[in-house]
Amino acid sequence: MSVIDQKPELRDFLKQVFDRYSSCSPTDGDVYERRLYDFQFHMTDWMTDLMPFVSAMVQPDLPAKQPSLSAVYAFLIHAVPHLVGAKETIDGLVMEHTFPPPVAAPGEHDPAPKRTATRRRIGAKG
Repeated sequence: MSVIDQKPELRDFLKQVFDRYSSCSPTDGDVYERRLYDFQFHMTDWMTDLMPFVSAMVQPDLPAKQPSLSAVYAFLIHAVPHLVGAKETIDGLVMEHTFPPPVAAPGEHDPAPKRTATRRRIGAKG
């Protein structure tokens, strides 16, 4: 059972956030329902990663143990893509890359594709 199913008050809160900041409205029918569902999913699917991440970050002076190290990495690979998805779902804009790609380490190929900023709407052609 998902967090949204377990916490209807959270579902209602996220609906209020979506309704306030999204250009999509209930009059958009199925599109609205799908985008609202996607937003709520992206905002909650990673919640079990949050507390271990916070614990690791607020107590960095503790000896680096595998669970703490794993908590930070798990948050990066799970929560961050969901947060980007939530942002894109709520405003309909593809996420702009704020930071330059990482520098390749010695012996590595360039780890990141060249990025270009975009302001196109999701679903827009070209």
